[in-house]
Amino acid sequence: MSIPVEAGGPAPIGRIDQICFLVANVDRAVATYSKVFDVTHWRGYRYAPDTVPALGYRGEPGRFSFWVALSDTDPQIELIQSIEGPSIYTEWITRHGLGFHHIGIFTEAMSADAAALEAQGMAISQWGRGYGLDGDGGFTYLDSLEQTGVVIELIEIPKRRRAPDREWEVSR
Repeated sequence: MSIPVEAGGPAPIGRIDQICFLVANVDRAVATYSKVFDVTHWRGYRYAPDTVPALGYRGEPGRFSFWVALSDTDPQIELIQSIEGPSIYTEWITRHGLGFHHIGIFTEAMSADAAALEAQGMAISQWGRGYGLDGDGGFTYLDSLEQTGVVIELIEIPKRRRAPDREWEVSR
């Protein structure tokens, strides 16, 4: 039996493109996660005010930094090691510890998708813009636990990304 559900218009989110875990040490986590998941290559980036020119946290300018490792899988696995806070990562670690943190959605309409989720009662908690070589690329996190039970991140992939700060090749 099918039960009708009124969605109220088009959904701003299509598929889940990324699954993120907060980790204590990105190098150790890459080794551990590579034993569990079929990853062959990771790219690592340090995100901070000098590499992401516009950062925001809880409605104020952001002063946080973190390491991110991105897998070559689909969906992508993201590992985040907080370097300096405060940030939503340090908040989460204090309240919940390390481990699963959020799902990521790739978008080409960041502002519109964020506005659609805000209209559903999800507030923007953290964001960053301009990490691509041409000043594009961005991320927006929404406080969506009440609505979905998970943090949602919208991700605008830059057309040209800077070279990784580090890379890991996985041999099997």
